[in-house]
Amino acid sequence: QTISTECEEVKAGEEFCWKCRGETADADGNAASSFPHIQDLCPADRRRIALLVKQLIKCAKETRDAKSELTVSESEKEAMRIQYETSLDRRETEKKQLEFQLNAARGEASELKIRISRILELLTRQIAVQEKQFLELTRTVGDLAEEKSRLRNALAEKQMETDALEGEFQRTKELLEKATRSGRCKDAARMAHQACQTEELEITTNTEEEFDRDSISCRLQNVRIKSKNDLDEPTTEGTLLRELFFRKPSVEESGSLDIIPVLSESDLKTRHTKPALFP
Repeated sequence: QTISTECEEVKAGEEFCWKCRGETADADGNAASSFPHIQDLCPADRRRIALLVKQLIKCAKETRDAKSELTVSESEKEAMRIQYETSLDRRETEKKQLEFQLNAARGEASELKIRISRILELLTRQIAVQEKQFLELTRTVGDLAEEKSRLRNALAEKQMETDALEGEFQRTKELLEKATRSGRCKDAARMAHQACQTEELEITTNTEEEFDRDSISCRLQNVRIKSKNDLDEPTTEGTLLRELFFRKPSVEESGSLDIIPVLSESDLKTRHTKPALFP
């Protein structure tokens, strides 16, 4: 664009110059021109001017290229500046986001620390309570074990006492059976003796007596009707039956079981006052 402008200016200047147009004089008849021309110079100056013009053209071209490169560089620079600003803005935004996240993380960390502290405190209390309960349970188990051992020993002692009482009861039962058999034989003999000596009405069907001093056995086939006085009169057999079935057995301090019926003093006196079967 600059070269074309210069060419137009040169052409416009040539139109006003008669010498450039090839005329020998101007319209007024002036033979010499007031403007110097290349034709007025020597060939060396002309070559220098031609070289200078070439260099000028070259410099102008280089200037234009440099300006083009500068424009491109400016464009790239502007693009890089915009990119840098965008990157900087993005970094600032990311920085702000990171700061926000960091603050949020710090807040969460603080809350977690508080929660962990509370949980640890609660766990410590629970462990203390459980340890106390464990100690109490240990003591309770120990007490229960001691109580179990004591009860087992007491049960063994009671079992021994029960075995001893059963043995004593068995021996007493045997003695009682022997005493009952002996007493019944004696009472039968006494009742037979009383039946033989009564003055009331008697119905005798058959009388046969067999006495054996070793076995004290007696058979009586005399049947008599007793009076009301005889029924009301206490007998040794009735006393034995009452003592045997209606008296509560007593356990003495020595551990023996007293179930042998003992006659009262009145029964003993009655028994001694009644005549015996044999003198």
